[in-house]
Amino acid sequence: MARKKLLTLLDALSAAAGVISTARRNRKPLNGDNHYSRKFVELQAEAMHLWSQTKASLQEAGWAGNEHAIVRTDGALEEFFFPTEFPEVRRNAKRDIFFLFKSEIEPALRGRPTHQPTDTLLPLSIVEGTRGYIDQIARQAAGCYDQQWYDACSVMVRRLVETLIIECYEHYHVEQKVKDNKGDFVRLEELVGRFLNEPSWNVSRNVKRGLHQIKTMGDLSAHNRRYVAKKGDIDNWRTELRVAVEELVSIAGFK
Repeated sequence: MARKKLLTLLDALSAAAGVISTARRNRKPLNGDNHYSRKFVELQAEAMHLWSQTKASLQEAGWAGNEHAIVRTDGALEEFFFPTEFPEVRRNAKRDIFFLFKSEIEPALRGRPTHQPTDTLLPLSIVEGTRGYIDQIARQAAGCYDQQWYDACSVMVRRLVETLIIECYEHYHVEQKVKDNKGDFVRLEELVGRFLNEPSWNVSRNVKRGLHQIKTMGDLSAHNRRYVAKKGDIDNWRTELRVAVEELVSIAGFK
């Protein structure tokens, strides 16, 4: 029963995303009085009802999981169904909901144990209150470290740093400085170089050293087929990682 509700909720989100896309193509607002806005509201009501049922099922199952997953899903649903939300925010909210369901909520409803990431890699409190997708990337990186999946950890840390650097540029409204002539963000190697030379902010010596180390390790784990990361490889730059993430979060205006 819980399995059916879970799939129906995710299907409702996908259906709503389709309505949003079609309404945008036809230049119809989701907060007006038209076919698309009415369908959007119907799907919102259905999704929220199913989410309430899912939370009740979690309580009945005696879920000992982190309340964080429920709070994050609540917030992401609110963002997704806000009628005038920016498309990028809505896409990120939908992605967060699917990730939370697949990684934590669905296994809990199936009675499977789930791993709660620890602060061993870096204190996760640093990214609390930033963006849902930033928090999830950091939690995935921390979880990979806990499970001794060190190549996966390096790749997720690389993604975390790349995301935070872009957030810094967007916070200062200078993101065009790190985009190519097609409007896409430049590759991480160039991104790091431009970030360290950007006059809008000052970067500490530890961060300058740490960003290059993190990028190199992430590249090796992602692209070198003969390289296999070890615990010691990551431990060598864990301090630099914490300092870099903390400083990036600050420059991006989150704290």
